[in-house]
Formats: sequence, C-alpha cells, structure tokens
Amino acid sequence: MKKTIKLLSLLAFGFSLQLNAQNNAELPCHFEIIANADKSINYTIGVYPTLSEYVRNNNGNGYTKMRIAVINNSKQELKWNDYKIYILMKNGDLFYNYTTATKEGELSCNYVVKPDESHIQYVCFEKDFDINQIQKIYLSILDNKFFPLVQSDCSNKK
Repeated sequence: MKKTIKLLSLLAFGFSLQLNAQNNAELPCHFEIIANADKSINYTIGVYPTLSEYVRNNNGNGYTKMRIAVINNSKQELKWNDYKIYILMKNGDLFYNYTTATKEGELSCNYVVKPDESHIQYVCFEKDFDINQIQKIYLSILDNKFFPLVQSDCSNKK
C-alpha cells in the first residue's frame, strides 16, 4: 500500500512536469522507491524517456538529455552524488549518462534534495537513440548497487 501511495505521488509529480503534453497522452516512466530499513534513505526516482531531446552542439556533435525526478521522502537531506542512469536497448546495447561540468541547475550531477522535496534533473547521454527501443532502465549508485526501474504507463487520463 505504501509503495502504491508513493507511486501515485511520483506519477502526480510527473504529470505536473509535462509541459507540452496533450490531454490523455501517454507518459511512460520508469521508477523505483529506494529505502533502507530505518528510512534514513527513502526516495523515489522517476525517469521519463518521452521527455527527452537530442541537442546538437555548434561543432556538429550532440547529446540526448532526458528528464528525471527525485522525490526525497526521508527526514534527512539526500545527497545525489553523480548517480548513473543505465539504459539497456532491445538490441543489447548498454550505456549510461555522463557527468556534466555544470555545478548548478538542471544539468548538474551533484545536488542535495531537502526532506519532503523533489528535484528535477536532466541526465545527458553521448548518443542519439530511439526511446522506443529501450528495454530496461537502471539506477546505479556510487557503491555499484543497481536498481532496475519499473516501467509504468503514467498517462494523464481522466
């Protein structure tokens, strides 16, 4: 029941993030609730592949940026330390986001989320890829723990 409530919270948050969505449009997301026994770590992560775009640099190269949301359900600050989003494609390719040089803002890879608050970030990949070919998305934290994210249809349907 608690996981369902947190999922609904994440989904509602995701709906509020979708700036260009049409009514009744599908918003696939991948999410997971990560917590330890004493709940000193307790957050929900959502990755929104359909809220991504390919950005071309002046030199002709480019990158894909994808929106993620982190909701800190703990009573302590959550220090996000360049955790990685891994994407497994249906053809077997596996890649992860790179660390940006940005120290602040939505592209920063290191930040703090205060208790009961949320944070929007964009993660960047050195690759242009078709989001329809994503098989699975994972979160990797610094001590090499991998969490498979659950795919869900987060449609804003009435």
